[in-house]
Amino acid sequence: MKIAVCIKQVPDTADVKIDPATNTLVREGVRSIVNPFDLYAVEEALRLREKHGGRVTVLTMGPPQAEKALREVLAMGADEAVLLTDRAFAGSDTWATSLTLGLAVRKLGGADLLLFGKQASDGDTAQVGPGVAAHLDLPQITYVRRVASVADGAVTAERLLENGFETVRAPLPCVLTVVKEINDPRLPSLAGVLRGRTAQIVRWGQADLGAPREQLGLKGSPTRVARIFAPPPRAGGIVLRGTAEEMAAELVEKLAPIVAGGASSEPEAKPRPTPIPISISTPEDAWRDVWVFAENRDGRAHPVVFELLGEGRRLADALGEKLCAVLFGPSGAAAELIAAGADAVRRVARPELAEFQDEPYAAALAELVRRHRPAIVLGGATPVGRSLMPRVAVLCQAGLTADCTGLAIDPKTRGLLQTRPAFGGNILATIVCPTARPQMATVRPKVMKRLPADPGRRGETVAEAVADGLLAGRAVRTAFTPEASATAGISEADIIVAGGRGLQKAANFRLLEELARVLGGGVGASRAAVDAGWMPYSHQVGQTGQTVCPRLYIACGISGQVQHLAGMSSAKTIVAINRDPDAPIFRVADVGLVGDGLTLVPLLTAAFRARGCAAPRAQPP
Repeated sequence: MKIAVCIKQVPDTADVKIDPATNTLVREGVRSIVNPFDLYAVEEALRLREKHGGRVTVLTMGPPQAEKALREVLAMGADEAVLLTDRAFAGSDTWATSLTLGLAVRKLGGADLLLFGKQASDGDTAQVGPGVAAHLDLPQITYVRRVASVADGAVTAERLLENGFETVRAPLPCVLTVVKEINDPRLPSLAGVLRGRTAQIVRWGQADLGAPREQLGLKGSPTRVARIFAPPPRAGGIVLRGTAEEMAAELVEKLAPIVAGGASSEPEAKPRPTPIPISISTPEDAWRDVWVFAENRDGRAHPVVFELLGEGRRLADALGEKLCAVLFGPSGAAAELIAAGADAVRRVARPELAEFQDEPYAAALAELVRRHRPAIVLGGATPVGRSLMPRVAVLCQAGLTADCTGLAIDPKTRGLLQTRPAFGGNILATIVCPTARPQMATVRPKVMKRLPADPGRRGETVAEAVADGLLAGRAVRTAFTPEASATAGISEADIIVAGGRGLQKAANFRLLEELARVLGGGVGASRAAVDAGWMPYSHQVGQTGQTVCPRLYIACGISGQVQHLAGMSSAKTIVAINRDPDAPIFRVADVGLVGDGLTLVPLLTAAFRARGCAAPRAQPP
């Protein structure tokens, strides 16, 4: 079996800094590491080779010094390595990177399995794996937590979702992106280290791939970085003092309005600009309107859809254009989407689209984009959105910006300004698509403000037809197993109570679960707690887990290492409970309690229950 793994060498998030004079990244002296998720992909490739035989080839793209990453994985046991290095590749966005890697895989003669880490720690886009699958016209299974079997020309894998996992079967060749839960990467042996130092590494450039220069690197990239800047520092927090009972009572008093969902806890409403009228001289073939992909499950729209409609309404008003929701599947409440701000709902009510499948969903959405030419297409930065939107971007030759936390219309160009965090949240970047259309973006849940529902609002529902051939997906869902949990999933939770090593053992997470139930929230965990087996990986918050943005994040027994902060520092209010007064978590906390969480958490639970100020639990998507 031929297995190819694509890896990336990334800067260590802890070392990333911005030059205050030039507002650019400081790269000198920054330590580089192999992207953490890619190590899980390499390990899985080695395990599959050991079980089924074959050869593992590892590829990376970058400057000559990226050879270091290849030597590390050769030391782990990979058979051969290819470095894609050429000045023509410089400045590649994820679209151009996907194309370059796809061309390299094709030059290799293809692969039965092509593995990626789910995302890179510097950009967190999760776009390259699905992008390569689209360029090579291969089926894909993303967020793989276990490869169940490779037999009879097909792979069966378990795919992690927000509310459980599904089993998917796809024919070979196939692209897999893997999550941390899949395995524990091995350490190189001494013989492996020596081999890694001396092994020959193949180098390919633009001429070897046979692609025109204008399709590669910065020239071939639909997106451009318009600005890089440091996020505003959090305001200094306060530290509560006194006995455990006194601190708990004071904290409950401070948090009661936030827990109850008061106005002060919501994202600040942005002023609505005066609509710009559309000129009657606008060409008929112009790209116009704002679209929102209405992700839904079992006929219920994902909560992020309503947040996207609220933001999309603001963008559409700024452009003087329409806001449309795109809805797939035989069920779904179009009226609910119109009440939330949509002017129209474009619906493909085919039974083949009842459950999400990457290929038919991407093919259908791309067909609608080509047919109607929207200027902007938005989707949620959920497992579904992160799997779907990169594939659509490749099919439409469009730029895609992932995990946006801010969107605006440039009044001069009428283009979309897309702001997103990178390098674990240490920097923010504003991305533009100067010429490519549509402009596509995924948006993190809990970042944008949804509008109040208006049941009397009028809009139209348009039935869209797509060809039968577009609905034939190769990757087929064979089973779904929901996660048994009495608390909300952390991706959609407004309130998260998270625990770390300071909780001492798995049984103590029951204290956090009880507090989360009272508050109507979810339970998160640090990487240390997950690695210890105290909580499932689906609850991990941080650089190698999930990025969350609740209105309240309570961290119990979490020291606050940069990898964890990367996943939760965007929370509106952060409360830290830790026995160590010098724990880094206190530097970002709005309220700190120096004390034992095992004592404080039950007190908080009792006090919130007594006040009866619990928030309603978020409904699962």
